[in-house]
Amino acid sequence: MPRFATYGPYRIKRRAAFVSPSELSKFWKDVEVADKDICRGIGVYIISVQSDGDTIPLYVGRTDKGFAKRFDQHYNSKIKKPLFRKLADLFPAGDVEILLIGRVTDKDKLVQPKKVRGEAAAKKKRRSRKPVPSIKELEFALIGACRAKNPDLLNSSHKRFFEKLRVPGYTDQKSRNEPEPKPAAALRKTLRIKAK
Repeated sequence: MPRFATYGPYRIKRRAAFVSPSELSKFWKDVEVADKDICRGIGVYIISVQSDGDTIPLYVGRTDKGFAKRFDQHYNSKIKKPLFRKLADLFPAGDVEILLIGRVTDKDKLVQPKKVRGEAAAKKKRRSRKPVPSIKELEFALIGACRAKNPDLLNSSHKRFFEKLRVPGYTDQKSRNEPEPKPAAALRKTLRIKAK
């Protein structure tokens, strides 16, 4: 049975819209002091912003290389617009809040990336690397949960699935003016989803 532990929330206090390299470096130092070894842990993370006293999820991601390494990729991406630049463009104000959900062993020890020795072994591992199934599945579930709160989630993976998914009482928000079918109301009550 896969096990995870939640760490955080951690805050990055932004002086400007874009998170600076020094702010990101300070963030990881503070995280390491609060929760030793989490920087090298693998799992899922949620990046949110604080806006008018509410936490708005903006991105859900996963890593099997370590949280700090993955965040560096988000910061320095040369392939596409870096995630932190997108955050700055969409939400120029407010602190960034991060939850890390680390995969743990049966003894609650944080799972870290597997070590590879030698250049040939490293190349082979990069070519054959498949995501850890439990991490991939948790990411999918959290994308759905965060998309329910913020339909404008920045994730492009699974976007089409969640946009087309229709389950009365779960994905379809009822209008306050029209009656809701009994089964949909029962599902909404079971899942504790409030009508908008």
